[in-house]
Amino acid sequence: MAKGVQFERAAGEQLDDPHVELRAQFRERIRQGTYDALLDPSVRMLLREGAAIRGMDEELGAIRFALAKLLAEELDASKLAAGVARLTSAAVQAMKMGQALGDETDESLADLLNEILIDLEKESQVARAARKEGGGDRAWRQDLELADTG
Repeated sequence: MAKGVQFERAAGEQLDDPHVELRAQFRERIRQGTYDALLDPSVRMLLREGAAIRGMDEELGAIRFALAKLLAEELDASKLAAGVARLTSAAVQAMKMGQALGDETDESLADLLNEILIDLEKESQVARAARKEGGGDRAWRQDLELADTG
């Protein structure tokens, strides 16, 4: 089956995915053509409250939690190494962002965000190239090499 191709289902056929209705609702919100329509009012309010919080404490906590879970549950060495490399990179970036927030200069924060986006794009390109070459654990090794040169 080709990736991304959708086939019509018979009228009485049950859907295996319980999230189909949620996806359809979201697509309908997208068709409305406004950003405010994408989110429920309660979710929008929570996001705005979260955006008002200065600092990166919660984000760093979430990254540390994810790292602990990964270390405890992942048995595949290449997946573990790739996950640790990515989470560590995210933690460093969050710490840099926290430092920039402490500086309270919009220009330094914008520069840092731009740098993070460039780094993420480089990592994504390396991972795509490794997957294209079919190199299983090659992706995390290339990520580490990229981090060493950055």
